[in-house]
Amino acid sequence: LEVNERQKRILAVLLLKRFIDNIHNHDEPLSAPELSLVYHSPIRLIRKLLDRLLDVGYIREVVTKDDSKEGKYQLSVESTELSLYEVIQALESRGNILPLKETDMLKKVEEVMEKIKGDLKKSPSNILIKDL
Repeated sequence: LEVNERQKRILAVLLLKRFIDNIHNHDEPLSAPELSLVYHSPIRLIRKLLDRLLDVGYIREVVTKDDSKEGKYQLSVESTELSLYEVIQALESRGNILPLKETDMLKKVEEVMEKIKGDLKKSPSNILIKDL
């Protein structure tokens, strides 16, 4: 299943919002199958996104008292640290960086992209996920 990157980012934000709400409501941690049902999304996609969120340190796997062999997850950072921009940046910066040939055009594209990132970070739309 090939899901576009925009939808993956949206679903990752929804997952983080759910983890934030769980902590605030003192709810139990959630498993990948439970999240798959909540968001009507394929379990493979949910697991992949949970792995990404684990890799960037936003969530952690926890041991629960139930008999399930399925891992459960909860938020591992303060919810006041998670803005939309920060999450998108963390998810997009994951992976290997290819050594591209240095050219004037490459420098120009990188400069423009950095300016766009700066504009997004300062945007009033860049709210904390807990405030969604």
